[in-house]
Amino acid sequence: MLKCAVIGLGGLGKLHLNNLLSLKDDVQIVALCDVEKNKLKETADTNLGKQETQADLDNISFYTDAEEMLKKEKNEYNGN
Repeated sequence: MLKCAVIGLGGLGKLHLNNLLSLKDDVQIVALCDVEKNKLKETADTNLGKQETQADLDNISFYTDAEEMLKKEKNEYNGN
């Protein structure tokens, strides 16, 4: 199973997140990152229309700093 994170939750970030979530048997989202914590709750307009995240994200870590996310998640999955 591929473990991944999404950095940036604007319109295209949400589109990528929804696409990754649809691959739930092959992909596990472990973290999300955006400088604005409320981005996940907003509906984003993209050139593909309205993008909303309709998923249970309670077990996913959320960060506002990408470097912090990469450091902490790397340590989490390396056993450090």
